[in-house]
Amino acid sequence: MVEQIDRLDVYQNDSIKNLYFIDPDVRRMLMKKIILVLILMIFVFLGIMNFYGHKVSQAQTQIAVLTYHHLDEKSSSVTITPADFKKHISALKKAGYTFLTATELAAIIKQEEALPPKPLLITFDDGYLSNYTYAYPILKELGLKGTIFVVTDEVGKTPGFLPHFTWEQGKEMVDSGVIDIQSHSHESHYNFLLKNKEKPALTNRLQPEGDKESLDQYEARIRADLLQSKEMIEKNIGNEVVAIAYPYGAHSKAVRYLAQDSGFQLGFITKEGFNFLSEDSFQWKRFNVFGEYAEEKVLALVEGTVEKKPDRVSVPHKIMLGLKRIYLHVDQFTEYMMISYI
Repeated sequence: MVEQIDRLDVYQNDSIKNLYFIDPDVRRMLMKKIILVLILMIFVFLGIMNFYGHKVSQAQTQIAVLTYHHLDEKSSSVTITPADFKKHISALKKAGYTFLTATELAAIIKQEEALPPKPLLITFDDGYLSNYTYAYPILKELGLKGTIFVVTDEVGKTPGFLPHFTWEQGKEMVDSGVIDIQSHSHESHYNFLLKNKEKPALTNRLQPEGDKESLDQYEARIRADLLQSKEMIEKNIGNEVVAIAYPYGAHSKAVRYLAQDSGFQLGFITKEGFNFLSEDSFQWKRFNVFGEYAEEKVLALVEGTVEKKPDRVSVPHKIMLGLKRIYLHVDQFTEYMMISYI
């Protein structure tokens, strides 16, 4: 009997009010509540894991960007025929790709929108009239979207042999919901000679009369160019400008900083490769589409199945390439080392 009393004392003083001495009906009710709470906790846990799993999967989803330039009935290295262009995007549509604009991509990065399955961007550089004449009607017919990066100083002009579309035509395309107009700079789409080498105006200080621009002058010129391109598009077309495709793909820490400081959210380069949401938003890679590409080649590009057979490079040539890369890095660092934001 003493042993039973001792056990009873232990049970009664237990922190959970031992269920063995509670009425069976009450005990069953409590057990049901405990089970319901556990089930609820499991659902909450799974929901949290699904949320973060979705975030991780979005960050790991590869996003391809294709670059086109001019469309014409006669193709060349950077010119594609309208018929081939239609074959390309028809094949991409059939393969289940979701066509995004740069504006939509910026919203996704800001987490205002969800990343759709198999995301893809179709982009055009410069703003040629052929984009309006050929590409725009084809995209509209197929219910797809594209982004055109325009050199704002050349809108409605013919700076070389190829005319560029007008502001009115650009606005028509944007108002249709088919085309997104973004920046390709205002008047920085050119190279100049520096030490007998051609250098992009966007990433190098000019020498107007033999005297190189000061760093302050360089920064003021680039900032003014970026802001003017942004303001002209927004004024003449009405859509918000969130992205720039750097002319010739030339960019640096200074240019990327100035673009972000000028209100841009995305920057596109010419280096080929896939992109991920977790990467630098001002270094979006793009695949160049050449005139001789068939739709199978384009599909292989965006699916990452293109076979790349590297050329054999001799050891001395490898050493020279390595030294050249080191020199370019040192030269760029020296060029901008005095800029406070680097």
